[in-house]
Amino acid sequence: MSVVSCFGNVIGLKREDATDISQPGSDSDSGFYLTDLEAIGTLEGLKDPESLESPFDQIESIFEESREAAVLKLNTDLTTLMMKHSFIQRPFRGRVGSVRTLRSVKGGGELVILCRPMRDATLKIQKVGLILPEVKNDVEFYIRSDCGTYNETYTIPQTIAKKVASIDVNLELPLKTDLQDYMVYRIGHNEDHMHAKLVCAGCKRFSFDINNPRFYRYGLNSYVNVAGYNGGYINSAMGVVASLYIKCKADNVICNEEMDYTDPVANAIAQAIWWKTGSIIVWKCLRSPGLNRVLMQNFEDLREAAKYYDRQYNDLIRYISKNHDFQHDCLCSKVTSWSGHIK
Repeated sequence: MSVVSCFGNVIGLKREDATDISQPGSDSDSGFYLTDLEAIGTLEGLKDPESLESPFDQIESIFEESREAAVLKLNTDLTTLMMKHSFIQRPFRGRVGSVRTLRSVKGGGELVILCRPMRDATLKIQKVGLILPEVKNDVEFYIRSDCGTYNETYTIPQTIAKKVASIDVNLELPLKTDLQDYMVYRIGHNEDHMHAKLVCAGCKRFSFDINNPRFYRYGLNSYVNVAGYNGGYINSAMGVVASLYIKCKADNVICNEEMDYTDPVANAIAQAIWWKTGSIIVWKCLRSPGLNRVLMQNFEDLREAAKYYDRQYNDLIRYISKNHDFQHDCLCSKVTSWSGHIK
């Protein structure tokens, strides 16, 4: 979820009655409304949405754009503060599986990828290859998630015996969704090669306990656990080779879908967005001659109000930076390699 979507209704745009703060208006998760700010209340047309001189739909679009800009500004400012003490988890790029072993195989092969539930991390399957014995025809393979969010079949043409035949996939998948904590992706094929000598994908020992996965501080295992599967979890991908690119980003540090605005820090975040939105609106109107003629009354008073809103915002940024828990799945403390914190 984007940071703008996360805070879509953190503050309301306008009460039904701009003169009565006890009356509700547009959706407001925090209970703050822009029209409660004195300078915003002086904009003509708010009390009469049908006014032809100053239609409210024009004002409302300015409000919405300014609220989005305020959310992005807050997120940027807090990210800058947070990055003084942290760095983003390094990406992993490499091939899972290598041509190492000869074995007899019954049934198809499958590579299982168990993802650490990391918000804002993505798994990109760039290329998939199959190594099969004595097969010269097209071979189908699948990529699917256990929770059903993705299920697709691909075809590798003209697979040659004991050679890696591959195709570009370039499929980007999340490491965490709203459906469940652990995402499990499977790359496999259903060809039955009973007792055939097979050059298959094996790598430095990889397997995991699905009921007790272990993640480490760096490398591939800081993001995912990988194992082969052929009726059970094994240390062989059974002929499946995958090129992976796993990356993390930390451009959304304040989003919390379950934010409780009675909490002091959460309330401060809502207030910061409120004050900054008011500041953006007033400065935008002051700098727009077309709007000044219709909407503005007292230029100097409004300019002082915008400066005051900015001071309030800056004070709240300092408070939030001291009291907010800035742990993020994709961030590592500069003291340790991996913070290990997963919300």
